[in-house]
Amino acid sequence: MTVFKCYLLLIVYNILLVIQHLVFSNDFLANSPVFGRLTSLQLDKLTAEALLDLLNKSPNLKTLVLNHATTGLDKDFFASSMVPHCLLYSLKVVRIREFEHGHIHLAKFVIENAAVLEHMDISTVMLWRNTVPGMQKIKEEVYSFSQCSSNALIEFSINSSDY
Repeated sequence: MTVFKCYLLLIVYNILLVIQHLVFSNDFLANSPVFGRLTSLQLDKLTAEALLDLLNKSPNLKTLVLNHATTGLDKDFFASSMVPHCLLYSLKVVRIREFEHGHIHLAKFVIENAAVLEHMDISTVMLWRNTVPGMQKIKEEVYSFSQCSSNALIEFSINSSDY
């Protein structure tokens, strides 16, 4: 029986290795297991609720990369949210690509709650490169947040895919 279980787990693991795109509904997240061994996660186009659900189900996450727009990022949503375990104990690297001013609440939530954060890279869209005052305002706002981690390095860059 043990050999069969190990073989079945190996098959499931190999299937998960080849999954590159996952489309899910809120029902999927509500019924999904905890991803206890997940340490790196790259996401495209999701809602704030889905992001928070995934963070809550990924207690050992160390690296989070967010590509493109994330919707529903208002300050009230994050202000009323419980801080996921990974932000408090394991999340060290966060990359937000195609950052727009609407993502400021997400950046604030991470900066103010990620206790072991070492590096945050905020990559802006090409538009911000041409508006230096707008970019400077975003930087000043982000740098004004009180950091939970005293070792966190926050950097800004231009999205290289825009060139």
